[in-house]
Formats: sequence, structure tokens, C-alpha cells
Amino acid sequence: MPLFKNEFYKCVLGEMDLKEVLKSYIEKWGWKGSIDELLKYWWEGENKPNIFVLEVVDQLRARGVKCYLTTDQEKYRADYIMNGVGLKEHLDGAFFSYDLGVSKSKREYWEKVLQTLNIKNPQEVQCWDDEQENIDVAQEVGIEAHLYLVYRY
Repeated sequence: MPLFKNEFYKCVLGEMDLKEVLKSYIEKWGWKGSIDELLKYWWEGENKPNIFVLEVVDQLRARGVKCYLTTDQEKYRADYIMNGVGLKEHLDGAFFSYDLGVSKSKREYWEKVLQTLNIKNPQEVQCWDDEQENIDVAQEVGIEAHLYLVYRY
């Protein structure tokens, strides 16, 4: 799909606005509703929070461990994830690629995370991700990173 091969990645990096980009696509797709209705339809169809992971995060936070989301997302989906899905209730914060201007697959992303958290020793941070590329880059900056592939819904 052209959107995902072209403009969408720029939205994920905060360089373009997804709602503006979608204006040129919805007519071609035959979508009769508004852009907001399209986004709601799209995101609600993918709204499957991993309850097992959320329980672990809640347990960690109850013991005083700070927990953050790191993800490649554009700004509207980021807002939906935190507020619509309700992840802000389970996390101490989030690092979105659109806000940092760089993808998790880049060293600069993880350096910005460490800087924002004022972490001097990256080994104090643990990370789980479902993409080996992101794990490799996080490990390059000294973060203890692990591949997570077990999904329980």
C-alpha cells in the first residue's frame, strides 16, 4: 500500500501529519467517513492490549520499578495508545518516535531516552522488544535488552 511505503514513515518520525496525509488517500480508498472515523476504525481493530504484560508491568511498578513504553508511532496513534487504550494508567511515561524524531532502530533514539531519563549508566535500564534490530541497537548503547516473542491475549 503506497501510504505505508511513503508518507507513513515520515509521520512516525514526526515529519508529517497523518491526518493531512490521509486526505489524499481516503477518496481513492472509497472511505465515506471522516479521517477521525477512519483512524478510530483502524486503531480499534488493532486494540488488543497484552493483559499478561500489563500485569507484569503493574507488579513491577508496585515494587517501585519505573516502566516506560518505547515505540515507533505517529502522534495520533500515540495519543490513542496512551489515552484510548489506557496505557498511561500502567506506565510512568512513553517515548514515541514521532516526538523524538528518530526510530527505535537508530542509536540516537535510545540515547535520547537515556538522556531524558537522566540515566548515566545505561546498564541500569532493561528493555524488551519484539524486533531484534531494536534489541541490537539498544544493546549498542549499553542497555540490557531482550527479545520478547511470547504473546498471550
